[in-house]
Parts: sequence; C-alpha cells; structure tokens
Amino acid sequence: MQFIPVSRRGLVLVTAILLTIILSGFAAADCCVYDRKCTSDLTGCPPDNIFGGSCGDLADCKMGCCCQESKAMRKVECSGSEFNIDSQLTSGASCSCDETYTVSGMVKKAGFGLGGASVSVGSLTTTSSSSGDFGSFSLSGVPGGKVVVFASKDGCTGNFTISDLQSDRSGIEVNIVCACTPGCDAANKSYCDSDRAKHVFDVSNPAQRSEYCMYCADMDEPVCGAYSDCRAGDGACPLGCSASPSDEKYDPDCSCNIDSKNGYCPPGCDSSTDADCGVVFKPACGDGFVSYPFETCEKDPAEGQVSFCSAEACTDCNCVSDEKCGNGRIDAGEQCELGNICVDGSVCMDCRCSEKCSGSATNPTISAGFDKDTKQVKVSWSLSSACDSLVSSYILMECVKDSSNPCTDVATFSESGRFYRGENEAILLVSENTQYSFFVKALFVDDRLGFSRIASIKTGSDFCMNRGPADPEEFCIDNKRSMCDSNNNIKVVEDCTRQDLYCSGPDRNGKTVCELVDACSLCNGLYGMFGIYLNLKVNTGDDLAFCDPASQGETVSGCYVDKTTSLFPAYKACGYVTSCYDFKSKEACTGADDPCSFNKECEWVPLPSNPAFGGICRPKNEQMEDCSLCDDPEYNWLGPICTPEVCSLFGTCFYQGVDNTPTCSSRAVHYCLEYDTQDRCLGFGANKASVEVDVLYGENNTRIGGTHAVTRSGDELGLGKCYWEPWEDGTGKCRRDADGLPVDTKASVGFDCERRDFFCESDFTDPVTSLLPSASGLYPASPKIRYSVSDNYPSDKISTFFCVSQVGSPACYPDEPGVLSGVDRYFMADKLSESGRYNLYYYSADPAKNLELIKSTLIRVDADAPFIELISPRNESEFGTNQPTISVLGRTASDVSYLCANNTALKKATCINSCSKRGVSPPCISADGMFNLTVPILASNQQSSLSSSNIVRSIVFYAEDFAGNVYSNTMLGVLYDVKPPEAPTIVIR
Repeated sequence: MQFIPVSRRGLVLVTAILLTIILSGFAAADCCVYDRKCTSDLTGCPPDNIFGGSCGDLADCKMGCCCQESKAMRKVECSGSEFNIDSQLTSGASCSCDETYTVSGMVKKAGFGLGGASVSVGSLTTTSSSSGDFGSFSLSGVPGGKVVVFASKDGCTGNFTISDLQSDRSGIEVNIVCACTPGCDAANKSYCDSDRAKHVFDVSNPAQRSEYCMYCADMDEPVCGAYSDCRAGDGACPLGCSASPSDEKYDPDCSCNIDSKNGYCPPGCDSSTDADCGVVFKPACGDGFVSYPFETCEKDPAEGQVSFCSAEACTDCNCVSDEKCGNGRIDAGEQCELGNICVDGSVCMDCRCSEKCSGSATNPTISAGFDKDTKQVKVSWSLSSACDSLVSSYILMECVKDSSNPCTDVATFSESGRFYRGENEAILLVSENTQYSFFVKALFVDDRLGFSRIASIKTGSDFCMNRGPADPEEFCIDNKRSMCDSNNNIKVVEDCTRQDLYCSGPDRNGKTVCELVDACSLCNGLYGMFGIYLNLKVNTGDDLAFCDPASQGETVSGCYVDKTTSLFPAYKACGYVTSCYDFKSKEACTGADDPCSFNKECEWVPLPSNPAFGGICRPKNEQMEDCSLCDDPEYNWLGPICTPEVCSLFGTCFYQGVDNTPTCSSRAVHYCLEYDTQDRCLGFGANKASVEVDVLYGENNTRIGGTHAVTRSGDELGLGKCYWEPWEDGTGKCRRDADGLPVDTKASVGFDCERRDFFCESDFTDPVTSLLPSASGLYPASPKIRYSVSDNYPSDKISTFFCVSQVGSPACYPDEPGVLSGVDRYFMADKLSESGRYNLYYYSADPAKNLELIKSTLIRVDADAPFIELISPRNESEFGTNQPTISVLGRTASDVSYLCANNTALKKATCINSCSKRGVSPPCISADGMFNLTVPILASNQQSSLSSSNIVRSIVFYAEDFAGNVYSNTMLGVLYDVKPPEAPTIVIR
C-alpha cells in the first residue's frame, strides 16, 4: 500500500469545490430576504439577498433563515449567488428566534484602550481588560435584536448601539466620555470643563494643586488660599480673573506674553502667543530626522540620524515590511511601538498602551528626621509603585521657614541636591533653632514629574544644642525652672512666676529651685538702703541666713549685688534677671562669682566720656542686642535721655534722634538716606570714602564687564554702599549705589530703589549663587546646569547670568540669563556641543541692585554618546529560544555608568552598573566596557501557564554614561517557542 501525502492547502481547496457544487442548488431566485421581511416579490431585491426555495420553506429553517410573522429574525450570510448556511442550524429542524450571541470589542477613552471599565448589556456585566489587549471585553449570552452596550468608569460613561444583533459581533468600540456639569466640585477636588470632561486632581501634589486652583480657587479657599486673588506675578490665572486691563479682576498673568516667561501658560494661549506654552511635536517626513516611532527611516537622513532600512525600502518615511507588532512603526490598529512610552505616559505592551503610570502613583513618599548629636537632618524618600522603573532622577527641594516665608508655596523652595534612581536619602548639615521643609521631585524618562508631600522638621534650641554633658541638667530661663528634652527643645520643669517666687540655681547636683523673691529685698534693710553694709541675717522660710556671701554659716541664695557710683548698692533677686541689660555694675555683669549663673554671655562696656561713672552690661551675641532699651529709663540709668554716646553702648546701634523723639535702633533696619551729613555718609579723615563698584555699562544701561568688586564707603554704620549727592545750596543727600549705574536725576535712571521702598533701601546683602554640580563632575553636550540662589529677596525675584569660554580663551562677561521653571533653576549651555574643558562664569543680582562678585568654575564636557554592541546573541530580529531568560554578552563604552535591557512586555528593566561605581560588585560593566546581562523573556507567573505558544519579545537596550549622554535602541527580537516540532511524515515506497 502506498500513502500519498496531501497538503493542508490542497485539502481546503477540494472541500471548497465540493461545497460550491452542493450549495449551488440553493441559488434559485424565487425568495427575497431583505429589509427584515421574507417575500416572493423579487422586484428591487439585491442579488445577494435572493435565495432558493419558497418563503414557506424558510419557516422550517431549511435555508438557514428563521422567520416569524413574515419577518426575518436572522440575517443570512451570502456571497454572490452562494448561500452560506448558518452552522448553528440544522437543515429541516425547527428553529427558535430566542438565540443569544457573543459581543466583544474595546472600551476606549480619548482614543486609547481603557482597562477596568464596567461593561454591561442588560443584566450581563463584565470588566474591560487591564493587561494584554488593553481595554478589551467580551460578553456572551446576549439576546438578539436591538442591543445597547454600556461602559463606565470613574463617573465617565459611553454606549454603543447594535440595531439588530443576529450573530456574534466583534470589533465594537465603546468610547466613554466624562460628561459632567461644567464647573468646580470642591468636595471631590475635580473640575468639569466646557466639553463636559471631568478632571480629578490630587491636591496633595503641589503641581496638581496649582492646576486645580487655576480653575477652582474661588470655590475652594481652604486648599487654594491666596490663589483666589487676582494678582500679578504669582504665575497663576485663577477662575474669575480677567486678561482685560479694564476689568476690575484684571490679572496680567492671564494675558498671553510671547516676550517673557513667568512659568505659566495662560488659558487660550499657545506657543505662538506665549513664551511659557509648550510646542506640540509633529514629525515632518523629508526633514532628514528619523522621528521614531512615527518614522522609521528617511531617504536622506541627516548627520547622526539612523534609518531602520535602506533608502530603497523607505516609503513615506517608514520601512516597507509586514505589518506586525515590533516592526518599528505604528501600523493600523496599533497604539504604540515596543520600547516606547505612550503619549499618555503609559508603557507600551504588545503595541497597546497599558494602564498609564500617572496620578498619585508618580508621587514619592518622604520623611525627615533630626539627629541632635550630629546636628544633621536625614531626608529619605521612595517610590513603591510600578512607576519606579521609569524614574531617571530625584531632586530634593529645600526651604527655610522664617517670618517672611512660611514654606507653603513650592515656588519658595530651592534645589538642595540631585540623586540618581536608587539613591533614596540625603544627609544635610543644618542650623540651630530653625524649621526646614523638604519635598522631592521625581523626574521620569518621558519628562513627566512626580511630587512628594512637604515634610517639615524643626531643629533644637541653640541654647540646648550648645550644652555639653558637663553642663547641669536644669537651668533658669524667664524665671522658669527648665531643662532640655531629647529633641534639644527647652522644656519647663516648674514656673516660678507665682507670687514672691523666683528661679534659683542650678546647685552642685544640677537642680534648680523656686525660692522666695522678697528674701533679697530684706537684705537691703530698712527703706532698701545700706543693707549691703550691715550683713543682715534674714528669714528665708524656716531658717535664718546671712545676706553677705562671704559670711560664715548659711547664706541667702539667689541674690546678686549691684554696686554703682550713681545708684544705691543693693541686693537683687536673680529671678528678675532676663538679660545682660538687667545688671547695672561691672561686678554683676562679669564677676567670677556669678551667683545667678547668667553672666558668662555678657560683656561690660563703659561710658567713653566717663568710664568711672559706669557703663552698660550687654550680650556678647549681637543677635541678642536690643538697641531700643536705650530709650527705657529702667535700663538706661546713665542719664535722663538716650544720647548718641549711650546709644552706642547698647550694641551695634544707630542713634537717629529727631527733636524731642530720641531713638536708638539696630543697624539692620537702616539705609543711606538716614545719614543727614556728609561726614556720617562717607566717614571722617583717612576713613572717608564713597562707594565704587567695578562694573561697565553699554547701550541701554546694559552691564557688559567688570568684576563687581565694591570699594566700600566709610559711612558711620559700615553699610558700605553709600555716596553723597551734593546740592547747590550746600546741603545734599546720602544715597545708596549697589550696582555702579550712573544716576540721571532728570530721567530717574540709576537709582537703586523705588521711592519709599525701604526694604530695598536697607538691603546691602549680595545674593549668593550655588551651582548644583553633576554627580560625576562631567556634563553631556548642551548640558542643563542647575543652580540655586539665596538672598533676602525671594528666589523668584533674583536674576542670574552665565557665559562660557573654552579654557585658554579670554574670559567672558555673563550675559545669558538662567531659566526659572516652577521650582527648577538651570542654565542651558547650548554652546557646549563639543567635548572639552570650559570656564563657566556667573553671578546673580537682586531687585535692590546688589551684584554678586563674578564667580567662575571649571566644567568638563563629554559630548560623545555611548554605544552598545551585542556579541552573543548579535543584533537579531528573531532570536529563538525555549528558555524563560536569555544571557546577553556585549560591549559598551568604558565610561558608561549603567546599562539596561528592557523587555517591552514586562514593566521592569534589567540593569547593570559600572564596576567603577562605589559599592558595586560583579556582575558589573568592566573597565573595558564588557558586560553580561541576564534578560527575562517571561514574567515568573507566565512560565507555568505557557505550553504551546510562540511569543515574540522586543528587547530595548539603553545606556547612560557618567556625563549623562544616553543611547537607546531596539537591538534584539526574541521568539519564545516551546511548541515541539511536528511529527515527521513517513512515506513507504
């Protein structure tokens, strides 16, 4: 016997011919099934609707058409004159019109598949897929006839109507929209726009809160606070504010402005009308740039651009190939290509956009703790969601709280440090008795941002932090027995301000006590006079004690003696001492006895004109000085009024007595305008000098050169930036000049400050710019150089300028402004396109015209992007394997920091670090760039469920060198094949 092999294709052909012969007998044109009716009238009946047999026969379903009351309840499938019998019906059998079918398709929102949506037809319900074929659904058991498929998620709904369901239906698209009532919903923190689309915000996220308050500020004051105000310069246009200058709620931030940036794109503006509005990218075929994934080739690619195929195979900027997922271009029915991030920020899986990494999933968590022993703050953060694999770096933002800045607005924070993914903590040295606030900004590979909440921590009291182990446990402050707690904050043990009690001590055991106040008064004798000479013995409770500390026997504690030449010497209670100014004598101020345990931080300053008459006891710490006490008779015991001489004894103080209103105040609140004579403005004798600033100006008063070095004026308080403006009548005016710009009084040019802007007039502090260096010390081509700036003014009011010159070239003067984007400050060094060593020059200027000295730093630029070369397996479009992982051997640039392989079907990349990085041990990238990486093909939960399926995976490799240059490419296609080969065909001859 001889077996003749017949191919599968041949068998199908034979079967089709037989069916054609058998079914051709049904083509008699004597019945029309059309418009839901069965009729013998063939007039106007389409050819495809004409079938053999009579209408009476149709009732028995002989022709595959079920009729009831002369209406066709099942439409037939036909091709030409051939009638295809419904496989579910048996010829000659009775039929019923109550059959059910399967409905399947896709739920979409904004053109993309939506997972987790509820899909229903009547009482039948299901949920759209959140993985694989994203957004797909299938409902079985759906009755025939008119069917409405409903879908909903998060209050958004949509439907699709099938007018006459008579067979299984696939390919349905249910597009859902968030129909809502336009306006704000403060309870749910959402906003409904004019298209009735609902937007829900996470107001704990600073960026989302700002966007929410743009729409809902007037409706949600607890969240938005000052956002509800229509005010210029706050980078916001709240709901209700107007762009019209004539409107009472006019806000300039609502207007389009193409000439300058404020970090905000107003509603109705775009990139052509406002400098803050982004540009939407649109690929242009033929421009030489391969805009992957929208393009995969260019017939004439520009330098550095790589096409995926030859120019002959490039048609309309896409390589001609079979349409399939992983071919390098977005084909019909695909939402994305493997290895890419979807436009909504989601990961591309099997050429469909998965559930996007967005919302609160992008926001890191943060915590901050204070170590009182090391005086350091430790800030830690983490991102535990699936978004973690998409993080490129973290930025730690810091704010120091004071009276002018509560650190509640993210715009007042400055960058403290930048960290790579995997670096999740920072140790910071901090000041004493200060509140710090932090938040972390996550930067993702697709340029999205995530924000943590704001974490605040307060460091301990400077008094407690400076105490050592040998200091007594308790002490007296403000007549209260006090001690330091574990957080270095002052804790009250007992309040001694009750009647006739004062805080005394500490004793040799480090303890304090509340004692009777009037014991010291009794020591002063009758009428409070001469008691010091009598060595009285007074009642201190149950016992008698001597007043004189030198006496033998029990003495009164908690008293000190003030002896002056103008006042009666007297015993006084330590409980009344709150500052050094309370002491009236040198002995009490600086004496070694120090019965009140208070005078170690005091200094005695005698009256210059008569030192023997007395002086003032004042704090050594300038921050504790109180110049205003000169006008208080209780503290100024040297004369009836405050004089310039006495004023100077209270500290670094400035006397500005006018007529009968003498005043003495701190230098910190003064300005050049207050000097009423040339000598006070410029100084005396050899110290006489007017301010000079080393700066050059060009056209339009633009700074073009100089070092900004200041030759300080010799003014009385050492403000340092004063000059004298003489007038024709012999008098004049003392003014400030911080930027060296010549004054033109007629044109009102050159003055540092606006009229009556006393904050500006009193600010003599230059801003300080701090560069945030690259972690490796290298920068990539055209780097973004980040920096922070500190000053008395808010950071968003400070202007910073930069310039670069190659090492060996003449120095340049900084004239290119830095960029402030939200809380991010940076300089785009676009000119640094080649590798080399450069000098970066920079300075900052504040609104008071204070100029920072020109600074410079050396930066190294590595403009060469890394490469990746696969050795085993080599670059292949279909590398076959039956293993759940593959081992990849390759070579990359020797300066690569890390390299990753991303199986686009999985959500996590597999990465390997350079061996040169601290703490890294093998396996790692060797000094010559060799690496060996194990890449998973399947998820662990897939390996046991697949037995006979072929799966195609695309592996995207990307590497980043220490300078920050990045290389990325889809370099390997893997065919996972666990299906055994077919049994061989044996032919016996």
